[in-house]
Amino acid sequence: IYNPFRVDMPETDFREHKRPRILHIGTKPNKNLKRVVEALRGLEVELMILGVPTEHQKQMLADSGLNYNIFSDLPYSDVLRLYASADIVSFPSLYEGFGMPVLEAQNERKPILASDIAVLHEVAGEGALFCNPESVESIHEGFLRLLTDEELRKRLVAEGEKNLSRFAPERIAAQYRALYTQLLK
Repeated sequence: IYNPFRVDMPETDFREHKRPRILHIGTKPNKNLKRVVEALRGLEVELMILGVPTEHQKQMLADSGLNYNIFSDLPYSDVLRLYASADIVSFPSLYEGFGMPVLEAQNERKPILASDIAVLHEVAGEGALFCNPESVESIHEGFLRLLTDEELRKRLVAEGEKNLSRFAPERIAAQYRALYTQLLK
């Protein structure tokens, strides 16, 4: 039985900014920030990082030539605003326990670049573009596709909307109710 997720679909779309905004979730080693930064080199994007970077990561970012901003210690309402202000969500983690950021991104109608790992396929359904998280080239190609292919972005957003219904609190509650009923027999 999955974690529930309250769906609250905003009306947002790929926005026209000076540079497309890519929101990367997390700075711990499994969140793969290093490869994301390498994959984005040379692209005219703004990287928004949610998390507290290490000194090494700060230096890597300073040396990258990327336009970036770091956000940390935010209340959840501000985290949701970050999702809303992004054009793409970056989540090519090396490993995950569940992948709640995928659902948060889908709820904000954002195309997602996610790792080609079992747990993220399970959580995202058809609502993400998957890449090899250990390949800078694969991550780079994924970002390029999301940045240039409007139809792909629209399809991923539509699939994400459909996917969210699997995590509706009412549906999860019914699954627990059925499980408890079965256990009590």
